[in-house]
Amino acid sequence: MIGQINVSVANMYAEGSYQGETISQAILGEIVDVQDTDGDFKLIRTPDGYSGWVSQFQLVEKADDDDLKIYIRSHLASVF
Repeated sequence: MIGQINVSVANMYAEGSYQGETISQAILGEIVDVQDTDGDFKLIRTPDGYSGWVSQFQLVEKADDDDLKIYIRSHLASVF
C-alpha cells in the first residue's frame, strides 16, 4: 500500500510502540511505502530510504492525484 503522512511531523520508531527509539521523522504530505502492520502501528519506508514504525492514525491511504488538483485562475483567492 502507498500511504501519505497526515500530520505535521510523524515520529518513526524502531519498533511498533511509542516506547521504541525514535529513528527518524516523516513530514506532512510525504508519500511512503507501507510494508507491514503490527496492531496500531505500520512499518513504513520513506523516499530517502528510512524505515520505521508510525501510528496508523498519522497515515492515510494515498489519494489519486486527480483528487488533489485544484486550479485557481485568479490573482487573489481565499483558501480554506
